[in-house]
Amino acid sequence: MTHDPVAAQLDALFAAPVHVTVGGRCVAVRGVWLGELAEFLRLYQSNPGDNADQVEPEDARVWMGSVTAMLARLCGERAEWIDTLPEADLDALFGAMWEANRILFDARGRSGPRSGEKISWATAAAVLVEAGHRPADIERYTLVQVEHYMAAHARLEADRKISALSIARAARASEKGYRSFARALESARTKLGR
Repeated sequence: MTHDPVAAQLDALFAAPVHVTVGGRCVAVRGVWLGELAEFLRLYQSNPGDNADQVEPEDARVWMGSVTAMLARLCGERAEWIDTLPEADLDALFGAMWEANRILFDARGRSGPRSGEKISWATAAAVLVEAGHRPADIERYTLVQVEHYMAAHARLEADRKISALSIARAARASEKGYRSFARALESARTKLGR
């Protein structure tokens, strides 16, 4: 990904993959889709090394096979090819997977329309459906795309509320009261960004 803020925003909006060179070729690792999130989280949380003092080798092997299968899906490569990569290349590939899915490991979680507000993925999906996104499309949005669309919809909603207030209150409000309320709304909208 890039450090240019506009390019980074466009990369996120259009789900640009993270590119890494492993095994002598450039591999594009995409983010987890919302429809894959439950499977990804179950796999991540079922790490046998996290659940017991003594890990059975067979449990660790099966879990690593599942991780490799998920990674293969995210990068469009065969799991058998990934298994042949040297450790340094595997580390690079896992690093790209981590970067492409950093939102999953960010302790801040999903932000709602108001700063600091946390919302569920179900609520995020409902907001997107309400805004006209099709459920079949949302299922294949990366988590970063969901975040960006949610923020954009929140900004658009704030703009609509400011416009509606302006129209409704322009005819009825005292000038001082109207200006104070409009400034408060505009300030709240400004915090949402562009």
